[in-house]
Order: sequence, then structure tokens, then C-alpha cells
Amino acid sequence: MVQFNCILEDGQSCPTPQLIWRHRHSFPNGTEGNERDIRIENHYSILNNLSASILKITAVKPSDAGHFICSGICIGKGLVKLQNESYLTVKALPKLQLLSQISDSTPSILNVTCTAMGFYPPRIILSWKHTIPEMTRTFQQEAPTLNHDGTYRTSSTLQISDSLWSSGEEIVCEVNHNSLTQPLRESIRREGLLPDSFLLGRLKMCYLKTGLLSTGVLLMVLAVIAVHVRTSKFKHSECGLQDLNLKEEEE
Repeated sequence: MVQFNCILEDGQSCPTPQLIWRHRHSFPNGTEGNERDIRIENHYSILNNLSASILKITAVKPSDAGHFICSGICIGKGLVKLQNESYLTVKALPKLQLLSQISDSTPSILNVTCTAMGFYPPRIILSWKHTIPEMTRTFQQEAPTLNHDGTYRTSSTLQISDSLWSSGEEIVCEVNHNSLTQPLRESIRREGLLPDSFLLGRLKMCYLKTGLLSTGVLLMVLAVIAVHVRTSKFKHSECGLQDLNLKEEEE
């Protein structure tokens, strides 16, 4: 929660003041929006008395960033007796998520994706730290996309050859953002990389190879049996012919 106070010190010259709050939003690119009156709604609340006003903001959002102006007007005189201005800077810490999966196009390649979520302002840097030699490729970091709550998200993907990632070797995704006092890191090791989908893919490949091998062996066996049957029939026919010739000679 954020609270701003506005106090009219010279109350005698303005016995019936009206204190008004306005907001001018500051965008991440440095531009500013138009001033608008703040009303008691949503996450804003205003408490007024004769010469003071308190503005409270609960559940601060990125859209609250910018200038908050308090103006004191003397009713009936139209004179501005007070105009205070405060600036609110909004920062949201990023959250990290590391996921891995087998490449759809190349089963020997693993895609490790680092996603930063819920951060503000949108400028952020994702980087990778590892000792895997060669055969690695980092996709360009995606441009931050806006979430419904005004925060942002982005991701970066590291492609790794399955055969080059040694057991126990660690891969680290590091995030730098101005809401952090030090870089945020998330890591993953080789032992933790094999999800069910990875194992299932490997099992499917094994089953496929075993099935093809079994089919080949079965075809070979059937071919041998077929040759044996044909050879046996042929020999049997020869034997029958010889018996017939012997019988004719005896006669």
C-alpha cells in the first residue's frame, strides 16, 4: 500500500477548501499521459477533512506509476492555495521458470527455455551460464509481451546436443532487472532434465527399433520356412519319380 498526504497549512484564509487529487501516468518509454481526476474507486481511497486529504493506493499496479498531484481550491474564491506533486515509481520483481523438452525436429537436441514473468518495467536481460562445449545455440531473447495486469514476460531458449551434456553439469539462467539488487538465477542439472516426456520419447524409440528388429527376424524365419517347405516338396517329388521308374524297370 502507498499513502500520500496533502495538508493546507493556511486554513484561516481559506475556511472551506476543496482538495482534489489527479494522476498523470508515466510510461516505460519516458512519455507521459494526460492528467485525470482520481475518484474513490477500485484500489484508490481518499480521506478528507477541512484542511487535509489522504490518498491511499492498495495493490499498486504498473498503471499507477507517475505523478500524483494534490490541488487545494478555495470554494467561492476560485483560488488555488496549494499544489503538491509526488512521483510514484513502480517496480515488479521477475519470477523465473526453467523448462526442458526434446526438439520436435531433431530428437538429439534438447531445448532449455528460461521464462521471466510478472516484471515491470519491461527492460530486462536474460543470459545463460554453462560449460558445455560447442553444439549450443541460443535463440534471440523475445521482446517482452504485456500481461493483463500491466506486467511483462519474456523468454530465451538454449539448444543443447544431448550427447554433450554430462551428468551433474549445471546450466544457469541469469536475469538482470532494475527491480533487483542483484541478478536472479535459476539452475538445472543433467539429472533433473529428463522429464516424463523425454523418457517416453526414448521408450518409444526403443519400442520402435525393437518392433522393426522383431519384424525383420520374423520375415527371415518365414522366408527360411518357405524355402525349406519348397525344398522338401521338390525332393519328395523326385523320390516319387524315381520310385515310378524303378517299378517300370521291374516290369
